Amino acid sequence: MRPPWRCGRQATGSALGPTAALSDDPVPCRPPPDSCRRVFGLLRTTLALMVMVYHLLASLPEIGQYAVFGFYVISGYLMTLVTTERYGHTVRGGAAFLTNRALRIYPGYLAAVAVSLACVLVVGDGFTSAYNRNMGAPATLAGWLSNLSLGFPGWNPMEARPRLVPPAWTLTVEMLFYAAIGCGLATTPRRVGVWIAGSLAYVLATFALGLPNVHRYAPVAAASLPFAIGAAAYHLSIADTIRLHAHAAAYARLAYFVLLSNCAFFALGGADSIGVARDVGLYVNTAISGILVLSLARGGQIAPISAGLDRAVGDYSYPVYLLHWQGGLIASLLLFGSPVRGWSPQGLIGFVAAGVIVAVGSWLMINAVERPMQGLRDRVRRRAQPRSEEPRGEAFNQGVTVGRSRGKRGAQHQFASIFVRDANRPGPSRRWLRQPQHGRNVPGVPAPHQPKARDMHPVLNRELFLVKEKVGAWRAANHYDIYDPESGELLLECREPRLGPITSLLRWTDYKTSAPFDIDIRTPSGEPIVSVQRGWAWLRSNVSVLDGQDRRVGGFQQKLFSIGGAFTVVDEADKPLCELKGKWTSWEFSFRAGDAELAKVTKKWAGLGKEMFTSADNYMLQVNPQVPPDSVLRQLILAAVVCIDMVLKE
Repeated sequence: MRPPWRCGRQATGSALGPTAALSDDPVPCRPPPDSCRRVFGLLRTTLALMVMVYHLLASLPEIGQYAVFGFYVISGYLMTLVTTERYGHTVRGGAAFLTNRALRIYPGYLAAVAVSLACVLVVGDGFTSAYNRNMGAPATLAGWLSNLSLGFPGWNPMEARPRLVPPAWTLTVEMLFYAAIGCGLATTPRRVGVWIAGSLAYVLATFALGLPNVHRYAPVAAASLPFAIGAAAYHLSIADTIRLHAHAAAYARLAYFVLLSNCAFFALGGADSIGVARDVGLYVNTAISGILVLSLARGGQIAPISAGLDRAVGDYSYPVYLLHWQGGLIASLLLFGSPVRGWSPQGLIGFVAAGVIVAVGSWLMINAVERPMQGLRDRVRRRAQPRSEEPRGEAFNQGVTVGRSRGKRGAQHQFASIFVRDANRPGPSRRWLRQPQHGRNVPGVPAPHQPKARDMHPVLNRELFLVKEKVGAWRAANHYDIYDPESGELLLECREPRLGPITSLLRWTDYKTSAPFDIDIRTPSGEPIVSVQRGWAWLRSNVSVLDGQDRRVGGFQQKLFSIGGAFTVVDEADKPLCELKGKWTSWEFSFRAGDAELAKVTKKWAGLGKEMFTSADNYMLQVNPQVPPDSVLRQLILAAVVCIDMVLKE
């Protein structure tokens, strides 16, 4: 059975937007770009825990070095993917890409710096340097600038000391390669091939010159090979000649097992005493990491878990990587009053305690630092998405003006004046066509603003939905169930799994309508359908709606002054699609485009299934049959029901 993302047709417009035109050309067999980052969550957190084990418990360099190169391979793949398919190789796209990378790296890093400074102020430089000789507060202005900016100078950034966050030198390496990939280093397979050749030449040169292992691990040039392998994995993942989709999950699990086995073999086999064996294991592990990333990119899974759980696990990788030294130091101070780590009974106890501290600290960083930044990162990403190119030699819709004309017997017919360019005529010459619209589009909504959503679940093409809120006496999160009102079948579940501590507290106060929310709408089997997200809101709300692959399909912009509540429903480019208005006299809302009603939400229902209305927390969504099947409007209409309840009626 083909994966759901293999549609057999290729987007001729934007590779990421839901409005992409479709052709009959075959597409590479791989998942949509925005969903790829979710399948790496378990792998990324595994690598972060390997680094933590190496630093705090078992002083086996193979564990840490192999994990860091695994991170580089993942970064090489993901950065090549997003620069190629999301940002584009333009000045605007490159600037947005680097801005988003900075917003991803610096907030969490600066939070880790603050924790390190607090440790230094409490226990002093002597204790911190005894626990880790690289950890401490800088004594010079240049040192402070390097630590705060992550601009550790030199050929080998690992030699920069002191570092407030000891593993931060790898972030310097990462950002250098981010910039290189953003400038087009990995644009084509040919460039990646030349890049791999140059990287191999450096590795062979270090062996020929008799340089020690550190020259194949810590310098910026040493990281070139794993980054290049990650970029190659991206280009292989979109190649039609690679057919992994049928057994991708099995390949991914096997590669994951071999990856861990290789680390254990070279770490426990005494690679330090064998000399070159550590390097052999390092590059074998890098190749295995490339195979594993390729298998995951083609739809494989390491474990049979949902994408949401994989993403939640992956959220901990970066905080664990940044905070494990501070967690170990705090555990050592509280338990022993002295710097203790390593393979010993005390070291094992300290490691377990550090794991608890790091888990709590990571949870706080995710909810207090990273998630509040997600809205800003999403805005940067949306503004940088490349516009689809105009197909040459074909007419294309540029805008639609809807009107009415009277035919025989006074009947009214919908028509649209469609602006079309004649591609066979030079220059900007244009002509106007008037075409009858026989139920193709919703009256009042421009045709280009009624795109079909990719991979839309068929449940969204229904016309009736009964929404029932699940009320819990001590539950701050909002849960809803959506039923077929005629049969009572459970169609969808709405859950709020990522509720932060501050938001939980505010839900019990009068400020709950200003608190952020992130609600997932999914099938009873766990398949994601739509996500509804909002950050902190003051006076008015801006809500984003994402599809099942975490692609933004539109949103709602609350009107500041309205009686009964009102929103402007917008598409992914924030262009208005329709209005959502409420009546001040009753709990009733309608979606209107001009004079046409697209859908309505009401607490009144006299049809089949009316006995299911058991409390005031139930309401009915009725979608106009004229809304086309698989239209993005259907996703937005369903999401708006949750938006109404969270923004206006909570």
